[in-house]
Amino acid sequence: MAMKKKAAAAEPAGESAPMWIVSFADLVTLLMSFFVVLYALEAAGDKANKNEVMAAIKIAFGPEPDPNSTDPIDMLILNHGKPRPPRNLDKGNADDSARGLDGTDP
Repeated sequence: MAMKKKAAAAEPAGESAPMWIVSFADLVTLLMSFFVVLYALEAAGDKANKNEVMAAIKIAFGPEPDPNSTDPIDMLILNHGKPRPPRNLDKGNADDSARGLDGTDP
């Protein structure tokens, strides 16, 4: 009598991809998001806004710029966190009295 061969076990669904494909997909996703951010920075028309965004990115990465630098982005970073000049409160219709729930706070 001839023996019948056993059928091979079926592979579980979704488990057939090699393990390196997961890290490769993460890398491709990060690269795509990086280039989308670069494109968005280039597409923004306002130069001052671009400089502020680039300064914020440089601050996030942490390098301290040269204090004698004349680069506008470095100047924004050096001025980051310093107090701004006081506003002129005489402009507009602002009223100086503090108001509470029941009226003017004594």
